Amino acid sequence: MDAVATPALRERKKAATYATLREAAVTLCADDGLDALTIDAICLRANVSRRTFFNYFPERDDAIISWSPQDHTELVEMILGRPRTEDPLTAVEAALVDFVDTATTTPLWRARIELLRRHPRLRERFSSMSRRMETSVADAVAQRTGHSQSDVVVTMLAAAALAAVRTTLTLWFSNPTADVRELLHDHLEVLRTGFAASSFATGANAGGRHRPA
Repeated sequence: MDAVATPALRERKKAATYATLREAAVTLCADDGLDALTIDAICLRANVSRRTFFNYFPERDDAIISWSPQDHTELVEMILGRPRTEDPLTAVEAALVDFVDTATTTPLWRARIELLRRHPRLRERFSSMSRRMETSVADAVAQRTGHSQSDVVVTMLAAAALAAVRTTLTLWFSNPTADVRELLHDHLEVLRTGFAASSFATGANAGGRHRPA
């Protein structure tokens, strides 16, 4: 039992340290401002060493905006937990809508979102960090379908789905009263219906295909 319990306990401790560092970074940034935030201050508040900080985050801003390992694991489990009768896009859409809706309602997320609204630099970094979630989505789709994670259909689905998430959050940052769940659902539906069925179809080129010169 000890051999089994030890790795689990170690993972729980790592998760707790990660959460403590992230909460310290977000709280200090909200209170003192991004320019005043230092790694030393984060470590002092979290009661850890600088070495420990860099075991979890490569730089200061990542402690504010990164998705945690638990976030990645949770999203994969949500996709895998969808009914097996659902096609991959439906499973990914439903899981992402629930995941984003749940994540963005926690107090810590609300504080992070306010910081993202205030600081364009954090938004840019957040967008880059979100791309790493594509790997998690691709992994889940590959497991559901039996395809390789490097299969073009798998990678395209993951990339397109996370692009919809980034677009949704970008719009939501500028319009916090909008329903993030509804926004994400609408953007993911564009993947299902295709651009031909979107508002592009009402433009001058509706009814025909246009190839770039």
